[in-house]
Amino acid sequence: MRLTVRAESGGGMQDFDLLSMALAQMPKQQITVSVDLAASFPGLEGVVEVRLGGDKGKYQQANMKLAPLLKAADEVDGTLSLTIDFGETGVEASDPAFAHVDSVIRNLGPSELTVEGSVT
Repeated sequence: MRLTVRAESGGGMQDFDLLSMALAQMPKQQITVSVDLAASFPGLEGVVEVRLGGDKGKYQQANMKLAPLLKAADEVDGTLSLTIDFGETGVEASDPAFAHVDSVIRNLGPSELTVEGSVT
């Protein structure tokens, strides 16, 4: 299952922040984080590009440094994705692990979230 939020110029970072907060509340399944964004800063030319991918724990550590930098930006454009691995057998909609992910996302309430998965 992949959950993706997007930051767009003028749209702010709220959904990025919410999905980052969701990481700490997610079930114990393997979660991979992927970030691809560009940030511009007031009074400066150019952008800072960030392209990261890896384990949720490592991302959470990096995000403690990355978040303040992005908050200083006047515009951020890009995506943040969480890929949750429910194993070879997958997950049923009635499974407690799926219900937990659903509850976390609904409670945080991002304004726009793309959910991708495969049905077998």
